[in-house]
Amino acid sequence: MSFDSQPNKAMVLVYINCALATLNARQHIRDAGGEVSHGRIDANVVSAFRATNGTESGSEDIPIDSQLYPLEEAKTQKHHLSTTVNGADSKRMPKFGGVATRVFYHPQSVVSPLLTLRVAIGRHNTPNPNPIMALMNKPPSRFLLVGLAFVLFTSLLVWYSNITSWNDINLSRFRTSTDPSYSGSSTTSESRCVVRLQQNLRSIPQKRQRVAIASTFGYHFDVYLALAWTMQRVMSRPPNPAAHDLGGNGTVAVYTPEPKFHFGFDKVIDALGLYKGEIKPSENLFDDLDKEVDGHKIDLVVLGTCEVDLRGGSESWHQRLLDVWDLRPDDEKFMVVCIIHDVRDEHWQSHITEWARRGAIRFLPISQHVANSFKSVLLTRADNTRNPTIRLAGYEYLKVDTHVPILNLSASDQLWTGSSTPKLPLDVDIDLEGIDHSGLGALDSDGVGPASTHITNKMGRKLSRAVIQGSFSTERREYETVFRELIESLTDDPSVWGYLPLKEGEEKFVVDPKEKDPFYLYLLGSGGLNIPKALEDMVIVKKDLDYAEFYHLMQTMDICVPAFNPENGYYRFQASSTMVMALQCNVPILATRRVRSAYAYADDDRVMVTRPAVISEVAALRALRIGNMTSFWDHYTQMAAIGDAVGGDIMKVLPSHGINVYDDLGHMMEAGWRRADAGFESFREGLWKENERVVEKFLRDL
Repeated sequence: MSFDSQPNKAMVLVYINCALATLNARQHIRDAGGEVSHGRIDANVVSAFRATNGTESGSEDIPIDSQLYPLEEAKTQKHHLSTTVNGADSKRMPKFGGVATRVFYHPQSVVSPLLTLRVAIGRHNTPNPNPIMALMNKPPSRFLLVGLAFVLFTSLLVWYSNITSWNDINLSRFRTSTDPSYSGSSTTSESRCVVRLQQNLRSIPQKRQRVAIASTFGYHFDVYLALAWTMQRVMSRPPNPAAHDLGGNGTVAVYTPEPKFHFGFDKVIDALGLYKGEIKPSENLFDDLDKEVDGHKIDLVVLGTCEVDLRGGSESWHQRLLDVWDLRPDDEKFMVVCIIHDVRDEHWQSHITEWARRGAIRFLPISQHVANSFKSVLLTRADNTRNPTIRLAGYEYLKVDTHVPILNLSASDQLWTGSSTPKLPLDVDIDLEGIDHSGLGALDSDGVGPASTHITNKMGRKLSRAVIQGSFSTERREYETVFRELIESLTDDPSVWGYLPLKEGEEKFVVDPKEKDPFYLYLLGSGGLNIPKALEDMVIVKKDLDYAEFYHLMQTMDICVPAFNPENGYYRFQASSTMVMALQCNVPILATRRVRSAYAYADDDRVMVTRPAVISEVAALRALRIGNMTSFWDHYTQMAAIGDAVGGDIMKVLPSHGINVYDDLGHMMEAGWRRADAGFESFREGLWKENERVVEKFLRDL
């Protein structure tokens, strides 16, 4: 049964009172000289009880559970007792085990002045529908103890059900599937949990009504405008009284350092309806802070890049915002929400102390691993033994949430290529090298043409298009390692990749004209990078693309290769855009357990292709492309074997974890590299719900 309804909670309280009253009655009877034997009361007590209540002598013996009053009190306190079953002084109660009950006040009861329970003489002929209460009405005391244990356990469940667990809930920790091929439309446990948490939150009045999202930094607009999109959805939600949903209300304003966004992001805003409202210059924030609109001043300030926005001296936003906060009355204070991108940037973090002392700051990283690292920083500061100002600021109580900036690209036919005739902005001129253009018709006058079905349809062809996305920094990504391993693999067997062997005097591998699906590695990002001569036909570099161009090209990829430097901060201190870009473009990510653990929101088999760390990214791409891991397994057994394989059983000379390696490789191959679009859609929907829950929290200061 459900313990959320008030009637059920009331019944539990009745059970508790019954048990307490029964124990109390036993003690009273003994104190008054009565005997309690095998669940019955001696004749004197029965007579007194009957005399007190005017019952007939023919009534049956009284079960011990129904007698609450000792012999002497029954004789002397008659005027306190109800004398008729349906009299004016009695209050009818539910039947327990078929016994009619009444509640009345006993001034000298141990549990006084609580209401206690007494059972009237005479059982009804109504059959007992409740086996548990039937057991409780049986004479032996052990049944009473069992019933009491049940009541206590039930009470704990009721208490636990009332705990609102919206703080520090990370829904992505709930594994959605153990089957990597799973691509269902929803994950039941996760969606139910999100719905329950949102219902709890939405029944609480919203505290923050006017939100300002602002930044002095010219980038990261794709991050804070994704937050604006979430906030406007939440704040425009109509009330639903049936679900105890008070609805959303309020406004969102955006303040940026430049009127236009880099790389054509304005087109993305318009195509997706990402933000509906005027985008104002950053400096206008301080003009608007104390202006009232519909009776409200700005009461929530979100800083898009706190590492920049709160950095500086007396003229910095930190001091200016602090001055405004201090001048406001106590009932008009605002809260600052800091979006965190890189925990290692400490130049601004000294300013946290003054905001922490005022209880007016909270943090919003864009991935769980960044949140965890930043929590560690806060706890370290909280433990400061040398500076009492820092120690007393309350760093350990500062709240850290996560909002993942994934957009809904499929909502726009200008950005999404999944339809048969995807539309792109008119000024898009992109050379999609490596795409089979056969059968493409001429572009229409508006620049629209049919997509290559060979590329968009990934079924029935080999893995042929991998992408590494991000800045071309060898400190951040393992470009050089990937290049070296590709050259080694091509030298060993170029046909696996769809290329011809090098001829004498040649330095560059060229595509085999007979190969329908040659392999290409795309590098999408910015900066400079030297591509080895041998890979000039295989590696295709596209840099500084507009967002629309980037999204269009990204959606044609088969798989995304993170290529993170294992010593770089992408696993601990900083969130890579690679994950978000791939996930919103329906591109599965080739990831190790370490990647999945760091980016816990994406720890989902619907969107990940998991490789064991013993196999490199290039070796995994080769195995997935040909559907065979024999080459790597032979290499692994040769390198990992200890001694000679007696009798040909290689497993006997492998380390004990060799069987785990074999199983994980088999798991990767069985699942393959393809992931269904429906799986990506349901994954993103769950993530958007979690983003909404986070916004619901800080609009209520929770």
